[in-house]
Amino acid sequence: MLVEVYVERYLNAAVPENTVGLYRPGTRVLFAISSLDDFTGEPWSTGYLQGMIDPPCLQLTPGTRDGIVRDGSYETMREALQPLEETLSQIMRQEQEAEEEAASRTILRAVQRAFARPCSPFHTRIIRGSRFWATRAKRNGRATSSAATGRQLRKGR
Repeated sequence: MLVEVYVERYLNAAVPENTVGLYRPGTRVLFAISSLDDFTGEPWSTGYLQGMIDPPCLQLTPGTRDGIVRDGSYETMREALQPLEETLSQIMRQEQEAEEEAASRTILRAVQRAFARPCSPFHTRIIRGSRFWATRAKRNGRATSSAATGRQLRKGR
């Protein structure tokens, strides 16, 4: 049986407050569709989705708006949402991978910046000083390694 179900959904950052509500002709029946046993898994309970599902065929429990009748119309709605579940799950996996890649790039840039800069001003002076003495020793015909240069300078050569 072909049923048209109105679905409005928005993909957001994962926050527990994000839910997809279940409505019947514009009136909210359930705050979160994930409170139903058939919709406890991905993508409804991940916190990435926000929005509403409004199936016209859904039957409410008599005298209250808090419950739904799990009859053939409920099963029809569940079957109609099955392809949407698979598509949304795939989109959310891609979004999670993109977030992980972005986080990795951010960490990589931070580490590269940390290694590109000297650790402290004192470290910079030591590096510059060793270059100075190595250059001076080279001009004087002495060894050019910084270790040899330091020994020669200490001995007074």
